[in-house]
Amino acid sequence: MFSLAFALVTPLLNIPVWEFNNSSQEGLKLFSVTLSELQIMKSEIYQLDPVIIKSSQGKGLSVIQLLTIIYLTGLVVSMGFFIFKIVILLQNIMNAEKFKDGKYCIVKTHDQHSQVYSFFHFIFVHESKLEEENFKPAIKHEKIHASKLHSIDLILVELIIVLQWFNPFIYLLRKMVIENHEFQADRSVLQTSVQKENYLRMILDQVINSHYFRMTSAFNYSLSKNRLKMLTQMKPSTNKAKIKFLALVPILAGMFFIFACSEEGVKQDQMETKQASGKIGKVYPEPEVMPVYEGKDNYMGFKEDLYEKLIYPEEAKEKDIAGVVRVKFIVNKKGEMIHPEVIKEAHPLLNKAALEVFDKMKDWQAPGKVDGEPVNTEFKIPMIFKMK
Repeated sequence: MFSLAFALVTPLLNIPVWEFNNSSQEGLKLFSVTLSELQIMKSEIYQLDPVIIKSSQGKGLSVIQLLTIIYLTGLVVSMGFFIFKIVILLQNIMNAEKFKDGKYCIVKTHDQHSQVYSFFHFIFVHESKLEEENFKPAIKHEKIHASKLHSIDLILVELIIVLQWFNPFIYLLRKMVIENHEFQADRSVLQTSVQKENYLRMILDQVINSHYFRMTSAFNYSLSKNRLKMLTQMKPSTNKAKIKFLALVPILAGMFFIFACSEEGVKQDQMETKQASGKIGKVYPEPEVMPVYEGKDNYMGFKEDLYEKLIYPEEAKEKDIAGVVRVKFIVNKKGEMIHPEVIKEAHPLLNKAALEVFDKMKDWQAPGKVDGEPVNTEFKIPMIFKMK
């Protein structure tokens, strides 16, 4: 059960790993060029009008939408089976003849294929077996399942199967959970006055292909080589076994950091940008002479170049993600664009795309000037990612 919780919780954790060198990320391009048109709109922002990036929506279902439909269909079917099994169990409990046996409730069954199984404190026993002396260890076995609340484990596993019906490993986990329950119950039974030989003989006499509900604990479930081996040995774990178990600790620790850690390179880069901006000297939002980009007035050359190089993330298109990212950058005294920074965030995919475009832009032809001297000029521009 710990492994189940570990597998579910670890990917949800977010342990930041600071990355001080972001140049290696240049090769990790997650997006493709899918721009369709450029529209210039008036804005209260002084320096630059917004750039609107529209994404053409093709007809039909995207891959993400198709996979979502398939997943939800499987989810509904799996939940239907789960509810069906719960309803059948409750009906069997309500309609069958019952009697108290201490803190347990014995439910008489008429299905010879399901001679004994348990669900919480309800022990389902075929009526023909209730009075058999040789069958009492089997009932004791099911009482141990009930006392250890194994039904809770089984229900939790079944609910995870409902959510992850597509995951083949969750079915292996269910098998191991049930087998572990059997080991525990077998060990507890053999710690009583029950003779081991008689107990083994009774197990082998059971019908192997018995029918029972998956979320119940069945006495004759998993007559596997491992279970029979455990029954014949029944001795404490050896030092070798303990060493093998401890060897898993570094593996689990490694998997934990692989799945739980996240890169915070962009945040680190932004932090460094803020620190560096204080070192370049005074920044002018409106110098006497504004910078020139490719000799064109009103910065149309810059916006056209920006439009050509800006990408609408493919993943954002598939998920219908839109928004406005407002970016600030500086044109320094040499005409270089430096320190791009998101000052109004949207979705992380859009933020990343808005920053990445500055790595592809050319330098400005001439910097801004005050009293004839080049100065640092600050610009702000909204980038509107808009779905059609």
